[in-house]
Formats: sequence, structure tokens, C-alpha cells
Amino acid sequence: SRNMWYGGSDPGKGWAQVLRLDNPGGKWQVDLGLGPQHLRVEILKSVTFTTDGQGKPLPEPVNLLVASTYTPTPNSIDITVFTRNDDTGIWNRNTIYSGEKPADNEDRSVRAINMHRDSVTGVDRIFLSIGKLGVFSKYSQQ
Repeated sequence: SRNMWYGGSDPGKGWAQVLRLDNPGGKWQVDLGLGPQHLRVEILKSVTFTTDGQGKPLPEPVNLLVASTYTPTPNSIDITVFTRNDDTGIWNRNTIYSGEKPADNEDRSVRAINMHRDSVTGVDRIFLSIGKLGVFSKYSQQ
């Protein structure tokens, strides 16, 4: 009801959220509030890096919870990836694409995310499919 696209009246209010339940008898809590203009979380996935950007094994695997969304504004659209630091509970935000708003917002919708280890380099990489833009990739920088 707060969402401007579905009857809300305040464009400054946040819409999409990631909720968590810490125990079976507990109450749901907001773990991540995506802020204004985010309609929904399009991807939520746990990924585990075991190598760095050169394919060398990490001292310990790095597990990340990854959420992605697209954010339309009147003239542009951003694709954002949020990663959760389990030690601090803090989500880091990275805009991976920013550009002109297409005629159809679904042309920039985040469709899929997957983890893959390159058989030649040994590098663990995340691949993110974004509408008609194609596939984007990122590796661990640790």
C-alpha cells in the first residue's frame, strides 16, 4: 500500500524489504529496507566463493546472501546488487548498471543469478542476467 505504483502517495517511502525470522516463535524483522523506488527484490540467493579473483583458494569460503533489484525513476533505471555481511548484518549496495529508462521496464528486469567456477582459470564468478541487456559477471576481490 506504500508503493506509488499500487496506490501509495509518498514517493519518499521505502517499498521492498527482505525480512528475517530468527527463530520459529519469533517475530519477522526487516533485515534490509531497499528504500524508495524499489518495487521488489527480484533475486535473493546465497552464493559461496572459495577462490579469489586469480583462482587461488581463499583461507575460508566466503558465503554471501545476494539480493538484486531494478529501480526505475522518471528518466532512468538502475540495477542494484545488495550483499549481506553475516558478521555485522550490514547490507552493502552496489549499482551495477545505470542508464536510460526503456519503454518497457521489464527490459531491465533482473532475471537470474548463478555461481560458476571457470574450468580454465579456477575463478569463482557470479553471473547476473538483466533483461535485454544480457549477462553481467563479477568475481571475488578477496
